[in-house]
Amino acid sequence: MIQHQTIFYNDYWSNPSAFNNSDLFKLNFIGVQYNQSLVTFKIGEKRTQEQIIDLALVRNVDNAFAELQKKYEVFKPKVPIISVDPIIAQIGEKESVKAKSEFEVLEMVWDSKEGKTVWKSVGKCKVDKKSPIWDNRYNAGETSEQQTDEEGNVVIGTTLKGSKKIQPGMLIKQIK
Repeated sequence: MIQHQTIFYNDYWSNPSAFNNSDLFKLNFIGVQYNQSLVTFKIGEKRTQEQIIDLALVRNVDNAFAELQKKYEVFKPKVPIISVDPIIAQIGEKESVKAKSEFEVLEMVWDSKEGKTVWKSVGKCKVDKKSPIWDNRYNAGETSEQQTDEEGNVVIGTTLKGSKKIQPGMLIKQIK
């Protein structure tokens, strides 16, 4: 894989026609998602046409990825656990996380038969309904205040409930 990355960046990154004519990589069409959104703003707030288009584009791309993540396994994000007391992962509203969302917990283990590391399912966790879901959506061109919980703590991810066996570095993947 590293060799393919090197070839890609050295030979194809700045030469799309060479990439198109290469048989080094295979691409498979997975699916398509169409989105549209309405961009609103507060009375008296002025936005340029460029800001409006930028915001609509970002919202539509985020919404399209969220829909593709629901439909196709390959689009589901795998996000590391960054804390265990409480369990926190940097996944949130951008990925359509809801209060009822559940996740599979994956641990990296060595597969001696294959001679490589693999991700093994070791449990499940779910959103802690007592804590806010992290708002990690991009607000094009806007400055945003840090999100805080009810006690005034800065929200750095979505808080989850699960087994005490969950450790930092394990990955979570949303269950359909």
